[in-house]
Amino acid sequence: MLTVDMIRKIRMSLARGESSLREVSKRYNLSRNTVRKIARSDATELQYPKRAVRYPVLGPVMERLVECLASDAAGPVSRMRSSRKLFEELRSEGYEGSYDAVRRYVKFWKESHRSKLSSAYVPLVFGRGESFQFDWSEEVVELGGISQRVR
Repeated sequence: MLTVDMIRKIRMSLARGESSLREVSKRYNLSRNTVRKIARSDATELQYPKRAVRYPVLGPVMERLVECLASDAAGPVSRMRSSRKLFEELRSEGYEGSYDAVRRYVKFWKESHRSKLSSAYVPLVFGRGESFQFDWSEEVVELGGISQRVR
């Protein structure tokens, strides 16, 4: 996934004319097709499609695993079982698959049942004189022959 900041850097270096498409692709270690796609589109986020993950070994115990995950999600966080504990429970019930398959499915299930936050981006671009930065400090200055502390 390319971040908004990376896309901005790529577009700026191409727009200024300081770098060619090939130089930009080498600098940011991206393919020229990706850099070209960024330059031509107005997208602020690029994501690559993921392959659909199948769980053939989990088939017979999938319902039991989902039931355990749902009961854990309904209870307090302190009572949630880890992927390892769920794997050991399934193993005692006759599951013959690997821990990795259980771990991947648990991760997928938790991500799909988590409340989604919307993603927003507000570019902070200011013209000259529109924004200021201050470093607050305390200095001793002499005003009219008197030393005074100024904040």
